[in-house]
Amino acid sequence: MDIIEKDIPYLDNNMPNVHKHKTPIPKRPHILRPYYCMIASGCAGSGKTTIVCKAIRNSEEAGYKCPITGKDCEIVSYLFSPSAENNPIFTTLKSLEDDRMITEFTLEKLEEVVDHIKAEGQAYKKYIAYCEAYARWSKMTLKQIEQSQDYEMFEILGEHGFKHPDELPEQTAKVFNLIFDDLIADKNVFSTKKNSLLNKLVLNRRHVKVNIYICTQNLKSCPKIVRENANVWCIYPCKNLKVIEDDIYPQFSNLLSPQEFLAMFQYATTQMHDCFTFDATEPSPEDRFKINLDTIIRLKN
Repeated sequence: MDIIEKDIPYLDNNMPNVHKHKTPIPKRPHILRPYYCMIASGCAGSGKTTIVCKAIRNSEEAGYKCPITGKDCEIVSYLFSPSAENNPIFTTLKSLEDDRMITEFTLEKLEEVVDHIKAEGQAYKKYIAYCEAYARWSKMTLKQIEQSQDYEMFEILGEHGFKHPDELPEQTAKVFNLIFDDLIADKNVFSTKKNSLLNKLVLNRRHVKVNIYICTQNLKSCPKIVRENANVWCIYPCKNLKVIEDDIYPQFSNLLSPQEFLAMFQYATTQMHDCFTFDATEPSPEDRFKINLDTIIRLKN
């Protein structure tokens, strides 16, 4: 059967220019790019907590820069885990201070942390708005100021008496991480209800501006809405591949056939404590499949 094409001269399929939200920029390539949800799945002792800590340490060592000011971002991590005090791997994280290691999970505590993250984001947003307003105002002539109808600019500057930004307490852009470890059986955390706090957090992580790390021994116990919206996967060897094929493979079915996926998964998990990683935050699709976080794997042409 022959197929012919006829262009419609006044229509095209070009993408429109849209304003994209700016996110912190890794200072080295192949570092996870905010804002993501990472799921590490494997049996006890497989290495899933280690891979989560390694991902965070990689970002700590590389650093992020603010896309607006170009200055370094501060990385801040929170851990929710009943076994936190018994797992020394968490002490390797520079961004995780003792008072942010939460061993007794409550929804109220998680809400408190999320509210703090939102407040920090709003404070930094206001600081940047003030700096930008001051930069505009300082370049204007007296006549331009008198004729200006930029009332928002005057309102912003009036909050601090038109002070130079250097006279204000400096705000630092922050990259927040939330780690959930050994909590998969807690229904207060992993609820099947779509409006549960964690589910909403995964769906709205770009708005809240937070990275989420989830460790689980049983993928099925992780709500489907979370599995379908995760964009970084670290999967250790398992006998039942059905949930992987159903929930993970569709995310890159445009890149691999089912047979190719299975071959790459088995190749990546040959060695003990190695996992198959799919990292959708990588800009280049050919770099998204890895062994652990440090070895890119590709199919031979």
